[in-house]
Amino acid sequence: MSCRIHTDRNGQFRLLRLEGSDFSPVQQAEFRGTVQTSLESDGKTPFAIDTTQLDLVGSCCLASIIEAGMTCHKLGVPVVLVEDRAHVLEVFEVVSLPSILPIYPSLDQATDSLKA
Repeated sequence: MSCRIHTDRNGQFRLLRLEGSDFSPVQQAEFRGTVQTSLESDGKTPFAIDTTQLDLVGSCCLASIIEAGMTCHKLGVPVVLVEDRAHVLEVFEVVSLPSILPIYPSLDQATDSLKA
């Protein structure tokens, strides 16, 4: 099973939840389109990208997350990442993702960060 991209509104965030086994180039294009469409329709609501249900966070997924983060930063739209698995957090650390996006172990903690 490849990755499915779910979009929801969760309180203060637009939630992009990634679910499945792998994130391929096809999902990379779909993710880019989803982010772009969402920014065009509601440009200032923060994004939360949840990778906790994605089995493999590989290069296509990382590239998409970085691209979304940079696009949102350019537009002044806050974006956070939700992940709590140690092995995935290690990958994020290796590619210096925390220097681009704040990472929280839960959506509740990400939401609390907006209030601070």
